[in-house]
Amino acid sequence: WLPPLQVASHNPRIQKGADRDFDASTVMPLRDVPSGSVAAGLGEVHPAGNPHYLMDPRNGILLVRALAERLGQIEPEKAAGFRGRAESYANGLSRAIAGWESQLKPWKGRSVVTYHQGLTYLLAWIGASGEATLEERPGIPPSPDRVVKLVDAMKRSRARVILLESTEPQSLAQSVARQAGARWVVLPAEVDSIRGIRTYRQLWDEIVKRLKSVP
Repeated sequence: WLPPLQVASHNPRIQKGADRDFDASTVMPLRDVPSGSVAAGLGEVHPAGNPHYLMDPRNGILLVRALAERLGQIEPEKAAGFRGRAESYANGLSRAIAGWESQLKPWKGRSVVTYHQGLTYLLAWIGASGEATLEERPGIPPSPDRVVKLVDAMKRSRARVILLESTEPQSLAQSVARQAGARWVVLPAEVDSIRGIRTYRQLWDEIVKRLKSVP
């Protein structure tokens, strides 16, 4: 929805590539980048790669530093202040990340099922592996046949946890978890996605808390 909105604004400074257009994905190590052309039948496959990069808190550091640099280019007289505050935030986030990583060590090597590919970055950060997604194709609800096959596969595998984000259908995950003898855990998808989460740090505190609750 964003590109048409930018064009319709008739504001040259916020058009793609202009100085007031900031695309954070350009400074991120993107995952799931398609190797070939993206056909419509494949579902919601993103040609540039998986856009859920902020589900790895380390990428929050890349974002705040890159944003400070861009703001400094727009207002050079304030550049030092932008960089200083960015570094202060980055340092605090780095310390928090070290603590979160220590708490999530039991997840290393764990096999899980997710609803969508939105948790790819999270799993890579904590060292867990995504065995499958409930969606057969990104953005397309699974068919009954897909659900039956996934339940059978989970019963034969080590995947005993389904992770999904708060913006995704929970009833289906609950049903699959019950049939497969697994647990299901809802994680907040972003700031303000659930009550009480108003900052990026609070988002990760809650994600870590919920992951720690899984035996």
